[in-house]
Formats: sequence, C-alpha cells, structure tokens
Amino acid sequence: MMSNLQKISVGVLFAIAIFFGLFHLTESPSFLFDEGWYFQTSANLATTGIDGLQMAPGNIEHISTFLTVGYPLIFPLGLWFKIFSIGVLQARLFMVLFLIGFAVVSYFLSRKMYGPALALGVLAMIATFPPLYGNGKSVMGEVPGLFFLVSALIASWQVRADAGRKTFWVILSGLLMGL
Repeated sequence: MMSNLQKISVGVLFAIAIFFGLFHLTESPSFLFDEGWYFQTSANLATTGIDGLQMAPGNIEHISTFLTVGYPLIFPLGLWFKIFSIGVLQARLFMVLFLIGFAVVSYFLSRKMYGPALALGVLAMIATFPPLYGNGKSVMGEVPGLFFLVSALIASWQVRADAGRKTFWVILSGLLMGL
C-alpha cells in the first residue's frame, strides 16, 4: 500500500511531467529536419492514404527509401492527424501523450519489480530529466520506442506472475517488443 505522501508525490511528479511536456510546446525545441520528414509522411498518410514523402505534385515516394522510422510512429500519428487535423501543435500533443505514457509504464514497471519507494525515485528521475522534454516533444521515434519497450517488459514480467494467462502475456510481450 502507498502512503498518502507517496500518492501526493506521484501526483506532483506527473503534474511536473505534464507541465514540462506542454511548456512551449510548439516553440521548444525548434522544428527539426527529421521531424519534418516524419510530420510530412504522417500528413500524407492522413490526407492521401499513402505513407510517403511528396517529391513533386502528385508524386509520393514510399518512406522505405528515405526514413528509418516506421509504422509504430507514422500510422498512429497519421490517424491522430485524420481525427484532430494536421499541425505542429497536434503532432507535439501526440508526442506528449507518448512521453506521459512512457512515464506511466516506467513507474508501473519499477513499482512491480522493486516497490513503491523505488518507483517514486524512478518517476522523479524521469519527470525531471530535461533531455526527455527537449527531444521527447519532437516527432521522433525514440520516446514511442521507449514506451513500447517498457510496456513489453511489463508484459514479460506478467508471464511469470500470471500463470493462468501466460499465453496472452507472451503474445502481448512479443507484439510490443516488435513495435
């Protein structure tokens, strides 16, 4: 059981992560070159249904020849653009969701493995780690990759803990690890 102080601390740390995730969202960091490629690819996917870069009017080249990031970032961002329209603010909000999701799954993994006190320390380190916000708000594949990796580790941990649903956890772990 968590004490009231620990619950308050967790809430404050998540509030700090949300604040720094949203702070100067469209201005900081400045829009990066690679981010533009991923942004355009997702925007093209949302508008034309083709995941590629527009090289000339009506000529969209598939991303496999240009980009190193794939569908775990491009497809969800394309769906996000389809729902909420295309823009830098929308793209960065999407990345903040991945950033907060990474903090959440990291907290739960460390809590599951080491208990609430150490999980609080892990969350404190993540919530106050400046490069996470400097690079994590950009439309890049690193933070989504960390989110999927830590989620896969949670599923792998559950393979041992939940013998009744072992097959489910093995499949989910493999799927998340592949992402």
